[in-house]
Amino acid sequence: MTEVAIGAVPEFVPRPVVPGGGGASGGTGAGFASALASAVGPAAASPDEARAAAEDLVAMTLIQPIFKQMRESPLMADGPFKPGAHEKTFQSMYDAELSQTIARASSLPITDAVFAQLNGGQANREVR
Repeated sequence: MTEVAIGAVPEFVPRPVVPGGGGASGGTGAGFASALASAVGPAAASPDEARAAAEDLVAMTLIQPIFKQMRESPLMADGPFKPGAHEKTFQSMYDAELSQTIARASSLPITDAVFAQLNGGQANREVR
């Protein structure tokens, strides 16, 4: 083994690729496919998991950015609504929790559409 000085980049030595074999998984790609399938988990999630994932997605991509933009508005920067140091510290965590609560408490049409996509096209509004 060669010594490598601190801060030096070790030399990369590629391993030869043998067609039809020789890889870490035995070569044919079946090892990779099985590893990927086991990492991803079952193909079909339960409706409860799909609904929770849809609500999380809507909360993080739709509702939380609205709160962020609202907090950065000129009305919040000065005047009586100016946040203190403690509010600035914890505001993003509060906004994340509030957006999750809103996404779970209300039935937004976008959440239903995302749920239908995750649930294989079966929109079931009664799952909670």
